[in-house]
Amino acid sequence: MRLPWTHGRRSAITFVKLVTSIDPDVVSGFCFRGRLARPGETVGAGELAGAVVLECAGSDGSGRRDSPYLYILWVWEEQAWREVARTWAQSWEWALELAPVARRILERGGGLRKVVSIASVVQRIRRELDGELAELPPQERRKVVGILHDEFAVRFSGEWKMAA
Repeated sequence: MRLPWTHGRRSAITFVKLVTSIDPDVVSGFCFRGRLARPGETVGAGELAGAVVLECAGSDGSGRRDSPYLYILWVWEEQAWREVARTWAQSWEWALELAPVARRILERGGGLRKVVSIASVVQRIRRELDGELAELPPQERRKVVGILHDEFAVRFSGEWKMAA
């Protein structure tokens, strides 16, 4: 699995960190605990288990000494990298913005896990429903849809507790 490499060029400062925890007692980039790697490096899926990836993608390219650098948080979802947050910074202040985001992701189980989008869930349910309904005569389809309506109504009325 190739790690993110946003700009595809090596500048003086680019790196990737496989973040496995956030140290709440540290207020700087050192609060991001994990292994450093090179952007675009290939790593095993096991190395990403439960991790968030922090990328320092380099400067804005202006060549100025005080140029801001781009910092991006990534997670691996549905066989692709998804950007979670980004910020530009000239110093360590990027950590103030990105550490809380990374902490929340790590607390929910990290980046490498199957996170399913709402659209894909709806698409699978619709496909399954259409397949089942196609096997029934029109009158029976209406009955099934009526029963499903009531099932949804119970769930949305609060009588049925949805699993968190």
